[in-house]
Amino acid sequence: MAIADRVEPHRWPLRWLSDRWADQVSLFASTGILLVFTFFALWPQAVTTHNPTLNSLSSRHKPPGFVNKKGGVHTLGTDHMGRDIRSRLVWGARASLTVGGLGLAIGGSFGVLIGLLAGYRGGWFDRIAMRIVDAYLSFPYILIAIVWAALVGTDLKNLIIIVAMRGWVEFARVTRGQSLAIREREYITAVRGLGARDLHIVLRHILPNTMAPILVVAGYQLGCLILLEATLSFLTIGIRPPTPAWGSMLSDARNYLNQAWWTVLFPGLAISLVVMATNFLGDSLRDRLDPSLRGKA
Repeated sequence: MAIADRVEPHRWPLRWLSDRWADQVSLFASTGILLVFTFFALWPQAVTTHNPTLNSLSSRHKPPGFVNKKGGVHTLGTDHMGRDIRSRLVWGARASLTVGGLGLAIGGSFGVLIGLLAGYRGGWFDRIAMRIVDAYLSFPYILIAIVWAALVGTDLKNLIIIVAMRGWVEFARVTRGQSLAIREREYITAVRGLGARDLHIVLRHILPNTMAPILVVAGYQLGCLILLEATLSFLTIGIRPPTPAWGSMLSDARNYLNQAWWTVLFPGLAISLVVMATNFLGDSLRDRLDPSLRGKA
């Protein structure tokens, strides 16, 4: 034990610097990737020169770097209908991030509201809300989404609602747990004793103190909802053609994997990058916003 006590102080600073450097790289890299794809979603015309829905059967399944008769360069090649893959990837970012982002905003807001009410008020509302959450989590949501899409259709509005109704449960559980803990603290009792109304207590004291875990959940959930949208599009019940979507690009390309690998690689890589970036961002937010996790290996 004496030897270990003498050695540990010399090793710990290097270990702390290594962990801190890795955390910084993870945070900036994930943020940078999300900003790049957000730029693609907002201004796709700024980085593309080809029409993403224009067919050209004479140019089908051309490899990356192909130059067509008009001198246009297809940086990432073309698909089975001669459409430019780079343009479809960039425009597909708009569909994926729009559905995932709006679904996160709507579902997150609804889940936070339910969690605040359940945690602060308790009673019958808390019991009913948590049983609904348990029921949601007990079934694979993809089955519910498929049935819902078959019943109400898959235009953009309905798809956002389908995605939003998947994301609210995690927000509700986390917010409810934080509210249960915060409402019993001394300063809440003091504020309540001074005559503050429930709405004032929730908005001014409980909600601000639950924002840290809510942001962490949002970081993780964004990737899950984008992956859900890609799954629905892959199953042909998501974004409708000819609008580009990463999932539908993978669905179209799966039959041509042996002869045109690039048609599968690049959409899959785009989905993987965005989902990994959101997960790493969630990890970084957790480490920064939760003081109990700082400095741990």
